[in-house]
Amino acid sequence: MDVGRRCCTASLRDGSVASDKRHLHGFSLLELMVTLAIAAILAAIAYPSYQDSLRKGRRADGHTALVDIAARQEQYFLDNKTYASTMTALGFSANPANSPEEFYQIRVKAAAASCPITTCFLLEGAPRRAQVNDSCGTLSIDSLGEKLPTNCW
Repeated sequence: MDVGRRCCTASLRDGSVASDKRHLHGFSLLELMVTLAIAAILAAIAYPSYQDSLRKGRRADGHTALVDIAARQEQYFLDNKTYASTMTALGFSANPANSPEEFYQIRVKAAAASCPITTCFLLEGAPRRAQVNDSCGTLSIDSLGEKLPTNCW
């Protein structure tokens, strides 16, 4: 018997040799379809989680911008005895200003009607571009350091 063919042959009871053709042809269509179905199910589960992780990562852009601008507001207050009413007064080229990676647009306004901009401020970061679908929506921080929505900070 040939050594090279030994892996693909089997001896029958009557002494004849039968060839195992199944191993010579690769995967069946059914095996391939089952594998593709499993891969599609895994992708359908993993992709939304991946997108959610990206949104959470981009949210850090808004957090960083809001905290930085709040610090600028406090420095402005120390220098001028009032909070800045525009982003340009804080050194930005536009009002409203964009966050560093431009996933949020930041505005400054008075915290409430009872607390004017001279003594209180509210910074709001509205999501833009790929961040628009974020479940947290608009992020905010005020002159007291209160950050909303609380579950997104």
